[in-house]
Amino acid sequence: MAIRLTARTSLLLFLLAFCASSLDFLWPSAATRWIKANRRSFGLAFAFSHLLHAVAIVALSQFNPVLFDELTAPAAFVAGGTAYFVIILMTLTSFDRVSEIVGARIRGIIHSGGIWFLLLSFVINFGRRAVMTPEMYWPYMALLAAAIVVRIAAHVLRRTARTLA
Repeated sequence: MAIRLTARTSLLLFLLAFCASSLDFLWPSAATRWIKANRRSFGLAFAFSHLLHAVAIVALSQFNPVLFDELTAPAAFVAGGTAYFVIILMTLTSFDRVSEIVGARIRGIIHSGGIWFLLLSFVINFGRRAVMTPEMYWPYMALLAAAIVVRIAAHVLRRTARTLA
C-alpha cells in the first residue's frame, strides 16, 4: 500500500514540476504563476516522496522477500537505480550552491535530460500496470499523456512566437 501511495504522490508532484512553466505559458493566471514560482519546491517534494517510495520498497524486500521477488524483475533494479541516480543529481543541483559549482550549462543538461528520463520511467512503470489493472492506472496514464501534450504545445508555441517576432 505504501509503495503504491508514494508512487502516486511522487507522480503528481513530479507532474507539477514538469508542467509548471508550460502551464504558465499556455494559461497565465495567479494559479499557474504560483505553480511556476514553486516549481523547485514541487521538485524537492517529489524527491522526498520518492525517497519514501524507496524506503517502502526496501521494507518490502526485508519483511516479505518472496513477494518482493515476485513483484520485481532484475531489469527493474537497473532502471530504478538509474532513475534514483537522476533524482539525486537533480535534487543536488536544485540547491543554489551546488548549482553554482557545476555551472548553469551542466545543471541545464541534468535537469532537461533528467526530467524527460523520469517522465519516461513513469510512463513505462505506470503503463505496465495499466495493462494489468486498467481501472487503477489509466487515469495516471491520461495525466502523463496530458503533461506531454502540454509541454510539447508550449514548446511549439514558444518557437512559433519567436519565429514570428
